[in-house]
Amino acid sequence: MNPSIICLPLSDIIDIISVIVDGIGIIVAGSVAIWVVNTIQKRIDNQRSIKNHLIDEVIEIRRSYREIINQTTCGELRPKDIKSRLRVLSSRITDLINLINIQFKPKVIDKDFLLPYQLDLNQIITDDENFSLEYKANRKFLLTQRSQEKMAVFSAEKDHLFNELIVKINKAE
Repeated sequence: MNPSIICLPLSDIIDIISVIVDGIGIIVAGSVAIWVVNTIQKRIDNQRSIKNHLIDEVIEIRRSYREIINQTTCGELRPKDIKSRLRVLSSRITDLINLINIQFKPKVIDKDFLLPYQLDLNQIITDDENFSLEYKANRKFLLTQRSQEKMAVFSAEKDHLFNELIVKINKAE
């Protein structure tokens, strides 16, 4: 043992212990700060990943709707196939909006947000004379000129809803 350390005055020993305790405190505080930053960053990264997934799903649904519109306008689809595909997309939208509202609080999207899009598209197609004529035989049909014009107006007026949905997802907390 080194006798010089033992012979230190009590005030010096207290100062040394104080420096050691302060050093441990700094190390602990720094460790806690690093842990907090890492935890928050991980949460932010997870939220971003979830948002990216939901946005990708919105983009895929929009792409599928555009595909149906294009194929229907070009006479490439059968009536019963259209109805089936529209039902599947409707189900996907319902599931997506429910998932968004479960994931983010408060509720981010009204459950009927895309309903005008769904109903108007369905009505334009199913009200078409050629659709009705070919439904029973389930033969490919071409939309009438009037329905094609309605479809063009519909696309121009309603397509923005998908962009609004993406913005709402990005703003969600």
